[in-house]
Formats: sequence, C-alpha cells, structure tokens
Amino acid sequence: MKKIIYFLILILISFVPGLYAQNKPLKPEEALKKAGELIRQKKYLSAFNTLNEQDPDNRNPEVALKKEDIVLNYFLVSFQHQLFGLKDLEPGETVEQLRGRNGDYTLVRFPVDSVLLDLAAKHPRNADLYKGLGRYYMDYYFRYRSMVENAEKFLDMAETYFRKALEINPLDAETHKALGELYHARGQYDKAAEAFRKAVKIKPSDATAHYNLAYMLARMQQYDEAVREALAAAKLYQKPEMKADAYGLAGIAYLEQKQWKKAIPYLENAYKIDPENYDVLYGLTYAYLQTGNRKHLKTAKALFDLDPLNTYTYSKLATLYESTGHLDELKQLFKERMRRYQANDSVAANLHFYLGQLYLRESDTAKAREQFLLAKEAYKNFLPEGHEVFGIIDDRLKGLKEE
Repeated sequence: MKKIIYFLILILISFVPGLYAQNKPLKPEEALKKAGELIRQKKYLSAFNTLNEQDPDNRNPEVALKKEDIVLNYFLVSFQHQLFGLKDLEPGETVEQLRGRNGDYTLVRFPVDSVLLDLAAKHPRNADLYKGLGRYYMDYYFRYRSMVENAEKFLDMAETYFRKALEINPLDAETHKALGELYHARGQYDKAAEAFRKAVKIKPSDATAHYNLAYMLARMQQYDEAVREALAAAKLYQKPEMKADAYGLAGIAYLEQKQWKKAIPYLENAYKIDPENYDVLYGLTYAYLQTGNRKHLKTAKALFDLDPLNTYTYSKLATLYESTGHLDELKQLFKERMRRYQANDSVAANLHFYLGQLYLRESDTAKAREQFLLAKEAYKNFLPEGHEVFGIIDDRLKGLKEE
C-alpha cells in the first residue's frame, strides 16, 4: 500500500509545473543576469550566493570574475582579501556608510587570486582573467599597503597581469585605464598619461578616462591639453557631481596658468552644479580675488560654512587673502562668521585664534593680544587643561606687550 501511495505521489509531482524546477541550478548566463538584477537592488550577498550556487567550484571564468566584482566593490569588511563580509542592504543604506563598521553581515570565502590563477592555467588566452588578477593585486595594495611589508610588490604583480592581458587583447580600454591608475599610484605621471590616452583612443566615450588623462596632464603642467580633456569629460559625464569635478579641473588648469578670467566661467559652471565642492569654491574665491570681483565674499563664506571646524580652511583663506592684499576683508568675514556661530564654542574659539593671527601679521599687537585671550577663554570651555593649543597661545602672548 505504501509503495502505491509513493508511486501516486511521484506521478502527481511530475504534473506540478515548477515543483522540481525551483531546485534546478541556473545556467551561467541566467545566474549572471539574476546577479546583475540583485546588484542593482543592492542585494550583494544574494547576488554572490546566486553565482556561488551556480558555480560552487569556480570553473566558469565569467561567473568567477563577477564574484570578484562583488567582493571587491561591495564588501563591508575584508580579512586579507580572502574573506569578505557581504550584506543585502536596506533602503537608504550604502556600502560607504557601513564599510569597516560593526554590524550584521555574512562572511563569504572567495580567495580571488588562487581562483583566478587556477582558471588562467586552464584558459591561458582569457585576457579578462589576467585583468581580474591585476585588479585584485592593485586593490590589495590600496587596502593593505600600510599593513604589509614591501607593499610595492603588489603593484608590480598587478602591472605584470595587466600587461599579460594587453598582450592577448591590446584593444581593451579598461585594462589601459587600470594600468594608468597603477602608474598614477607610483607617481609616474607620464606613463599614466600614455595609458589613459590609449584608453581614450580606444573608447572615446569613456568620461573617466578623459578626466584621468586631464588630471595627469595638469600634473605635468600640460595645461592646454588638460583643459580639452577635462571639458570632454564634462560633456560625457552624466552624474552632476562628476560633471562639476570636470569643469572644476578645467578651471583649475587655467588658474595654474594665472588666466583668472578664463578660469571663472568653468568654475562657475562647476559651482552651479555642485555648490558644496571644496576645490571649486576655493578656486572660484581665488579667481574672484585676483580679478577684483566682489563675489569672493559669497564663495569664501560658502567655503567656510562647508565645515566651520576645519582649521585647514582658516589657514587656506588666510594665505589666499593675504597673498591678494585683502586681509581686511577676511577679518570682516571672520567677524561676521563669529556672529553666526557665537553659540558654538569650538568655532568661536578658532575664529578668535585666527583673527589674532591676522592681526599679528599686521603687527597690530593690541588687537592680536585681545583675540588670543578671547580664544584662550573659549577653548577652556571644551578643551582639557594642558592641551597643546594653550601652549601655542601662551607662546604668542609672550611676544606681545600688553597695552
């Protein structure tokens, strides 16, 4: 009787569509498509698991390379780039917010280097495998260079594999671009520019290749070509912040040549797109000061307000306004910011201190002393006794005569 019932169940199951199909492994192309959809949904752990279920032994080069893409781009924690913490993100979460923090994630083991080396031995003419190895070793260098000895060897290994990939496929723009990034990391700007130029020639629609080439050219003081490449990047970029960066780079290239008026339109374009871009605000303030444009007050305030606690900005503004002969206007700007941030002891203390510095530069010892004393009192509200800033202020006061 039991055998008859079991037989009937088997017959019934055979007529239920999809009952067995749900456990049927996906084909590689199906798994890759599904993983791509999951990545777009920020379901990174599910994407990796989908690929791992399809190819648990890492026999398919395309699937293995997609696994590499997931673990390198979307890991939250990494242990020697062999174990990776992945998660399906919730709405509003980003990898950048969660990376390196304690949290709920799943560790997956994927030894990228050994997996790709094994596959390359079986598929020696697959350029993508060598590119993947180069990418892995370069990423390892950037993540772990401060923790390992002789970290440069990982860049050397990356270069070896990128070049191997180009021997097989010399027209791969992505590999040329990766090689350019490697040379940039070494400070070899001429070689980096050559690699980015090849990438641009092969794939003229690659905005990042144009931008990187522009940046290298600017570093080599080849400003005219740098401007052309930066503007090409600005035209191609779709993301507003990237477009702003490209316009900003063109403007800064003109600033480096002291062509203030030519710089302003590009910097203003960048400012309209991304009004919180630090480099753009600084460059625009500089150009306005050099051309006597009163708009410098607006951009200087905006620059200050990006992070009122950033003392680097105080120093940058002081140098900028002193070099252009506008210290009085900077003092007024600092006093105005004082009124706005008077309830913030930290900002008020910094403003008093830097106002003291400005008066000291002008040899106005009485006002310098007044500001340093006000700064000292303000710092006492939130800094412990013995903090180094009190020693700095006391040194300043020793050189001043009380009036």
